[in-house]
Amino acid sequence: MVFSDPTPRLERFDSYQQACREFRWLIPQRINIATAICRRHPDAVTRIALSDVKAGGINTYTFGGLDFLSDKFATALSESGISQGDSVAVLLPPSAALAIAHLGALKTGAVVLPLSMASGAALLEYALADGDARALVVEESIYGVVEGVGRKRPNLKSRFVVRDLRPTVARPAFKDFWSEVDQSSSDFDAVETDATSAAFIFYVESRGELSGVVHSHRSIIGQLTAFEMFNNVEREPDSVFWTAGEWCLPLVVLGLLYPAWWYGCSLVAGTSEDGTSVQSVPLTESYDKPETGWISGRCERWFATTAGSVGRAVPGRSVEIICESGNVLPPGHAGHIAVHKSDPGLFTGYHGAATRTAAVFIGDWFLTGDVGYKNGDGDLYIQPSQTVGGQTKKK
Repeated sequence: MVFSDPTPRLERFDSYQQACREFRWLIPQRINIATAICRRHPDAVTRIALSDVKAGGINTYTFGGLDFLSDKFATALSESGISQGDSVAVLLPPSAALAIAHLGALKTGAVVLPLSMASGAALLEYALADGDARALVVEESIYGVVEGVGRKRPNLKSRFVVRDLRPTVARPAFKDFWSEVDQSSSDFDAVETDATSAAFIFYVESRGELSGVVHSHRSIIGQLTAFEMFNNVEREPDSVFWTAGEWCLPLVVLGLLYPAWWYGCSLVAGTSEDGTSVQSVPLTESYDKPETGWISGRCERWFATTAGSVGRAVPGRSVEIICESGNVLPPGHAGHIAVHKSDPGLFTGYHGAATRTAAVFIGDWFLTGDVGYKNGDGDLYIQPSQTVGGQTKKK
């Protein structure tokens, strides 16, 4: 598959204003984000993608290694009956197993359902049913919680359990994850998915209701400008990142994991207290929703962050303040913080809920659920108590 590199490269712009004015997305019509990430780096066989911190030491995985192992897991899934459009639920802590499970599932054209290790039985039952999960990858320590729920899902074709250096207990209903990876062939042809086809379904509480937020393969590309901007438009491929957040959260998956791998950066799974220098982003100066990923934030290279604001809209993200009629409001006027439906980082909808999806739009604008305004410089302020269309005090 040949296509132009969609990497934003914001460093080519001299200012924030120029970036907003001149930047254009170059997203191919067909792209499998897993294949693109694994195979875009010329030094993939030596470049470290992941450091998995375990009690006995640190296991390191290169991009080439993740590519090889995820091909093997894709084969295991395919031989278990998983095909394009099926859903694979993943309940794992930050780890190499999680990375391999994600990438392998995406290579088959399947949709990943990232679920929290702390999920209760009710949430699991809802997510597995709503997402129609056909395969499950679970950490052995929470097998007891998942076992009862899994029995109620006759559509589950395969269940893989991850055991890391622990005494194993025979569980006939599950396959051993690492054994399946070890025994499967690496000769796998990844599915060339449409860029707008579903890649993830995140189960989160949105507007007081549990929903499956669907993001496409191009959603990852749509987050790249935010990743560059929040790192001061300095793309350092040797950077190492760590987060305390679970690797099932939309902000972590969309805003850190996949963008970091896109740029050839390394991630630390587990604790960061191993002497490794890691980077982080001050989340109090940014703004995101599960449906949008990061859409505004700070960039020290381009502008000073104004006190009380959540930064400025990320170049390439269609963020405006609109009134009840869907018209864009001028600076200083409070209204709905909205994202245009053409924005590549925007979700594709709530899974199986077309009516609910339509309810969060005014015309072509997705409503984030917050009211706010922009000042004359473009700084975004959240004003939950303001009336839509009302004029604010100048800042």
